[in-house]
Amino acid sequence: MVRHGGHGGPAAVERLLGPGPGEGRFAIALCFPNTYRVGMANLGFQVVSGLLASLPGCRCERCFLPVDGRGRPQPDREARSVESGRPLSRFDLICFAAPFEEDYLHIVEMVRAAGIAPRAATRPAWPYLLAGGTGVSLNPEPVAPLFDAIFLGEAEEALGPVVARLRALRATTADREVIGRELADLPGVYVPAGYEPHYDGGRFAGLTPRPGFPQRVARQWLADLADHPTHSRFIPRESVFGDMFLLESSRGCPRQCRFCTAGYADNPPRHHPLARLLAEVEAALPYTRRIGLVAPSPGDHPDFPALVEGLVARGATVSPSSIRIDHLTPSVVDLLVRSGNRSLTLAPEGGSEWMRQVVSKGFDEAQILAASTTLAGAGIDRVKLYLMVGLPGEGDGDVEEMAALVAAVRDRFLPGWRRAGRAGRITVSLNQLIPKPHTPFQWAPLEEFASVAAKVALLRERLARLGNVVLDCEGELKVAVEALLSRGDRRAADLLERAAAARGRWRRVLPAWLEATNTDIHAPIERGAPLPWGHVDSGVITPYLAREAHRAALGKESRVCPPDLVGGHKCGVC
Repeated sequence: MVRHGGHGGPAAVERLLGPGPGEGRFAIALCFPNTYRVGMANLGFQVVSGLLASLPGCRCERCFLPVDGRGRPQPDREARSVESGRPLSRFDLICFAAPFEEDYLHIVEMVRAAGIAPRAATRPAWPYLLAGGTGVSLNPEPVAPLFDAIFLGEAEEALGPVVARLRALRATTADREVIGRELADLPGVYVPAGYEPHYDGGRFAGLTPRPGFPQRVARQWLADLADHPTHSRFIPRESVFGDMFLLESSRGCPRQCRFCTAGYADNPPRHHPLARLLAEVEAALPYTRRIGLVAPSPGDHPDFPALVEGLVARGATVSPSSIRIDHLTPSVVDLLVRSGNRSLTLAPEGGSEWMRQVVSKGFDEAQILAASTTLAGAGIDRVKLYLMVGLPGEGDGDVEEMAALVAAVRDRFLPGWRRAGRAGRITVSLNQLIPKPHTPFQWAPLEEFASVAAKVALLRERLARLGNVVLDCEGELKVAVEALLSRGDRRAADLLERAAAARGRWRRVLPAWLEATNTDIHAPIERGAPLPWGHVDSGVITPYLAREAHRAALGKESRVCPPDLVGGHKCGVC
């Protein structure tokens, strides 16, 4: 057990499952641009922490957004490492894990608070700033001016050589251009300074690589997970998930839901072996019995029922990150309830049968209601429904069907609530579609906020007639910022700096920036037009995404990736 004194967050007690930070002289700060409580709930961050700490000659310490005694963020304070309290500015290499666009603002805040210039072009070469994570791997451009280099994809096999080269360069040069050229030939490394952006009338017109830099940078991924256990390295008491042991069961997703990057940019689907997953849990059980299964679709693991049964038999409480509706069989639900679950999530995404076909969800209303009946019969009394608004071709009729679906799901639970003598609750989590890079919807427009507001008002009016139903919606400002930071080009870095100077008050800076850059976040992207993320080779070929976009307009669903990946989608990944 390791006790820390509050350098990176609230005073924390951690159970350490693995090696310490390492004893090398090359000092690495691994930063999560949010609080300790949020960052330590991210499995990828924990895994990369262990990876960096294991590299020869390196010492890796963790840094988070500072907080005060009440846990409130303090973006004006310099971050200090959890392990030793070393200030962020005193590290050789500063690595930022950036899985979520909403945290990009905190990157600027943390760098500025450390006395480091946010723009790579205006600061010394050391400390060197490197970013990685899901968000920047999809589209690195909004943060490209902030970093010396950005690593694209999965880190286990390709990140080590990058750090080894930086460690060697630390002793020989302080020339940023030399360092960038030395890194340019390494797999997965994108050096923004090696590319010149172009604009035409305020629109992004492409990137031109300078001599010696590749036209495109390929996302890195592991062909086989068998030798790469992926689980919690720390079990902190003070994270979002508390003392839960996080265990990755799969990567990628065989489903082709057209709004989701997991079925495209994270593919091919791969699974950890059952025997090793159970062994990892047994090693963690002396410290906690709470097990969180992490995967885009845990139920698609070929041994999912046996995995859940094995965990329950060992006395674990199992909490899957999500389960597809067509995987909620009576036997699986019974196991989850026996392990202590009283609430589960259903994700129809599309509110109508047509919208589910457009997004290629792969199940119909009858299956949704059958799953609801199964959950109700098993004693589940709290349900979250994930639904989307603003999908391509969506109309008021689809919203009416969405309301009817919620009412029908509620009807399946009412008898059980009455028998139990307590009121359950259905929470409808409604999110506007943000068309993401490397998906078939990447060319689609973000629906106008006035149109979305009218649909939300209609749904709210229909659901107001129902008891025990709560509607939770994202605000327009949050959607606008995420859309800009996931779909934008390098000019978005200026917006981030302005927002940081305004202490996170986006409303103060966003209108002027939109006008100055002639940016319309609701405009579609023309097919064939340069994409800000076009230099990122995710493995999925553009013609395949275009074909899927066409099939979406026709309401034709995609096939599921076959388990052996033979005769698959011809998407290019395999």
